This record gives sequence, structure tokens and C-alpha cells, in this order.
Amino acid sequence: MKNLYDFPSFLLILFFPFLSIAQIPGLVNYSEEDGLNSSYTYTINQDDNGFIWIGSDNGLFRFDGKEFKQYNKKNGLKNIDVLGCNPLSNGENFIMPYLSDFAYLKNGKVINSDHNKELRKLKFNHNSASYSSGDHFLSITSIILKNFLYTDMAK
Repeated sequence: MKNLYDFPSFLLILFFPFLSIAQIPGLVNYSEEDGLNSSYTYTINQDDNGFIWIGSDNGLFRFDGKEFKQYNKKNGLKNIDVLGCNPLSNGENFIMPYLSDFAYLKNGKVINSDHNKELRKLKFNHNSASYSSGDHFLSITSIILKNFLYTDMAK
């Protein structure tokens, strides 16, 4: 009896392929050709101005809805594996790369520990726990920054 229903479904898909949608309508896949040249994405955030910030294995990317701007070693990041990026209330973005080479983005410029010695005082503790059952997976991660003292570079 099951085969009776499979054959009409097969004919419907064969003769009317536009009825079967392979991608979610409105979903856009960005790639290297669009300016997002990374293999892994670790974090995605949106700031108050509407910019999307993407932390990846190839630096930090800012997306304005049309094009990507990449921040990497040429811009001052000491480590391009960006695990986190948190927009701050003053318009800056705090960047958390791998190996605790903290930085922040101010007026389009990366400020690293060479420019702000307070960033060297930060300690990064990463705690994570995961739970797996059948086809379900839950991961809980907490990131704690200790001894953070923010100083404004525009003195």
C-alpha cells in the first residue's frame, strides 16, 4: 500500500520540480566570492547600528547587508581565530581571539595589546559542558574575563 503513495509523489516531483524547494525561501548563502573567505564561523553578533559581526578562523568580518569588511593581521589582530566579538555600548567591539590576544575595534581600527597595555592584564577562563543523548546535543559555555579595566585611548 505504501508503494501506491510513493509513485504519485515521484511523478509529481519529476514533472513539477519547482514545487519542491531545496532551500529555505529568503535564505542567502554567502561565500568567498561574496567576501566571506573563512572555513569556520565561531560567533555572530549584531551591534546597535545593524552591522553583523562574524568571528571566524580567518579574522573578524563586518557585514553591512551588502558587503563584507575583513579585519585580520594586516589590520592589527595578533591572532586571526576570533572566538568572540561583543559590541560595546560606546560603539566599540571587544574582540576575543584564540590564545587570549585580546583587542578591540575603535573607529574602524584594531587596538591590540601593543597599543593598550591594559589588555595584557586580562585573563581568559573558558568553561564548557556538553550533554548528548541520541540525536540531541546540548553545549553550555561560559567565558569569564578577569581583571578587565577599560581605558579610553582618546586622552
